[in-house]
Amino acid sequence: MHAKLTEKQLKKIVFLYISIDQTPEVWKNALEKLQLPGEHGHVSGAWNAQILRKFSINGIPRYMIIDKTGKIVAPDTLTELLKLIE
Repeated sequence: MHAKLTEKQLKKIVFLYISIDQTPEVWKNALEKLQLPGEHGHVSGAWNAQILRKFSINGIPRYMIIDKTGKIVAPDTLTELLKLIE
C-alpha cells in the first residue's frame, strides 16, 4: 500500500502496527528483521489485550482504517484511505 501513495499522502497517514506477541523480545526481533515503516507498539495480554476487544480483533493480521476520531471507517481499501486525507 505504501508504494501506491505519494509522499504528500504518506505524510497524512499513520500506519500503526500493534504486536500481541507473548514477549517483547519476539516483537523487537521481528521489527528488526522486517523494517516496516510506520509506528510500532506492543501490548501485553496477548489475545486478552484491551485494544483487541475494543476493535473486535479476532485474527491477525488485521487491517482497518480508523479516522481521526477513532471510528473504524472501512476495511483496508486504498480508495477509502485516500478519501480520508483529501
